[in-house]
Amino acid sequence: MAKLDEFFFRFYISDKIGYEKPNQRFFTYILNDLNLNKQDIIMLGDSLQSDIKGAFNFGIDSIYFNKNNLKTNKKFFTFEVNKLNDIFNIL
Repeated sequence: MAKLDEFFFRFYISDKIGYEKPNQRFFTYILNDLNLNKQDIIMLGDSLQSDIKGAFNFGIDSIYFNKNNLKTNKKFFTFEVNKLNDIFNIL
């Protein structure tokens, strides 16, 4: 995680926020806390259902971390990576 810490100044955890993904209140909380708009953030996640589909339904971009290189027909994500190092090419 140390390498990622350089690029992210805040991490949000469902248990601490009080809402679980894909609940839209999770994403609303983050936007309000950071005083940002939807186009200013990107969701990085490895769960198509809670992370990626939640972000899609809320209207924000996402990076699907497909660590097991699973095949998917659903394109709910903006970007897809198989290794965490690949996100540096996106950011």
